[in-house]
Amino acid sequence: MKTKSHQTWKQYHSEKFTSYPLALEYEDPRKAVHYFCTPVGAEIFASIGVDGVHYCTVPKLGETVFAVTPESSDPYVFPVANNFTEFLRLVATLRGTNLIDQAHLFTKDRFETLMQEQATANADEVKKLCETFGIEPLECSPYDLLMELYNNFDYSKIKFSREYYETQGL
Repeated sequence: MKTKSHQTWKQYHSEKFTSYPLALEYEDPRKAVHYFCTPVGAEIFASIGVDGVHYCTVPKLGETVFAVTPESSDPYVFPVANNFTEFLRLVATLRGTNLIDQAHLFTKDRFETLMQEQATANADEVKKLCETFGIEPLECSPYDLLMELYNNFDYSKIKFSREYYETQGL
């Protein structure tokens, strides 16, 4: 039986869903640009449109959605959602992707302040996202979800290209 997340994934790709106000740009996994820090086997599905930041899954690692941040420092790759549907719900909750790849840089208070500043932003785009995929914003704390994933993931499971290891001097 197909999961809701699998169905949502297929729908997202068939519609090539893009929302510039939400900083969620569709990327065709076959044509997307892979950076030195994009995990081996990654299926890139979206970018934010700046600094090479993109989102992907790595099928060998299950349904987990990862942020890839080539312009930051290690870790360049970290989990941001347990599955694709949860990722879209996170985007709806945060009213865009702009806090997702930065959550680990903030305290919870600072993150929630930034989230409140965007509480009414992009209302039409969030509505469109939710209606298109039959989702609702998360009921849990986005910060807690992101930090739970960030702090408890086994990063040794992520495999990188030779270029990555050379860049890191490994």
